[in-house]
Amino acid sequence: MNSKSHFTWIDFLRGISAFGIVLYHVRVDLWVGWVAISTQPESFSFFDRAVALLSIPIPFLRPSVMLFFLVSGFGIHYSYSALGRLWELKSYSIRRLLRIYPPYIAAVIGCILIEWILRVQFNQEVSPIAKVWQTVFMVQNYSPDAGQMYTNPALWSLPIEVELYVAYPIFYWLLRRYGIKWSMFAVAIVSIGALVIALGPNLQNYNNTLVENGGHFAVYWIIWCAGALLAEWTGKDKLPKWQPWWWGVMALTFVIGIAVTLLKLFIVIQELIWGGFYFTLMLWGMTQPDPLGFLSDRMKKIFSFLGLISYSLYLINYPLFRLCGEIWLSLFGTKPANFLIPLLFSVLCIPIAYAFYLAVEAPSYRLAKKLANPGRKPRTVQS
Repeated sequence: MNSKSHFTWIDFLRGISAFGIVLYHVRVDLWVGWVAISTQPESFSFFDRAVALLSIPIPFLRPSVMLFFLVSGFGIHYSYSALGRLWELKSYSIRRLLRIYPPYIAAVIGCILIEWILRVQFNQEVSPIAKVWQTVFMVQNYSPDAGQMYTNPALWSLPIEVELYVAYPIFYWLLRRYGIKWSMFAVAIVSIGALVIALGPNLQNYNNTLVENGGHFAVYWIIWCAGALLAEWTGKDKLPKWQPWWWGVMALTFVIGIAVTLLKLFIVIQELIWGGFYFTLMLWGMTQPDPLGFLSDRMKKIFSFLGLISYSLYLINYPLFRLCGEIWLSLFGTKPANFLIPLLFSVLCIPIAYAFYLAVEAPSYRLAKKLANPGRKPRTVQS
């Protein structure tokens, strides 16, 4: 399988994960919800009840963030997998900083503006100034009052992503010093230990909000490095052939993921199990000659486009939906009962994300490539 096919598959996964998260978020402010419709069916039309069935898979899309972590690990390590030594850290740091922070800070400014509108027009509570400054400096996960700005709970993953960037040189050194087996074993031990420590005080709270209110990279290190592992295999042309028993692993992690999600077992456990499923899915596609053969060329381009703007889409969708939700409530007095309406808002979010990409993310990406010029130019893939 050639590298172009690899990256087409990666872009496809990035695209479906981005739109999956959008669908997960839009229900909060722009739909009455499955519980209301299923428990009070007499209050809704037959059409609204029928269309609501489309929402059944969506609660399982929340852990799609784990796909982002996998793809991030792949994209970053693929650029450096051919090097036999540690690269120049200055260029790496500049590239990572400019890749993630300017779009992030622009999104935070957007949240501040939307919260101001919500305060002035709808008398809604706004984030405390201290929380805004914590978010600006990406320390909102760590303070005693850990948590996100009111308009964008999705920002929890960005400080963790930055920590993963900082931890990558450690993984790289382990990989070159001790090889794949021992480096992945060390990462697994760190993640398991972090999981045990993190869940210790929360054993009585199954529906915990540990991730949104705080947390750090260590729990997710194994997922991110699993993406780097795929990049290592790919870069050295050692990607293993797909084995029939891996279908069993994929099916098992999928079934367990559904079960723990339905049981509302610890959020981080849900995410790790879904991360295992996404890893096998990603591996399967990378071992196939044409994993997207079932899609038309038009659909491939659509998902590739979603993959291109996925970071921008992730950053701006939640505050936009919050604003649209308040406007809808002011006009109609209740959230939409027809699930097609949140689906429409999800689609309408895409051109706004594209505009954000063109105005902020793309220039930042180009600047990162211009300023970060390592002595030995690595292979690149957008990550």
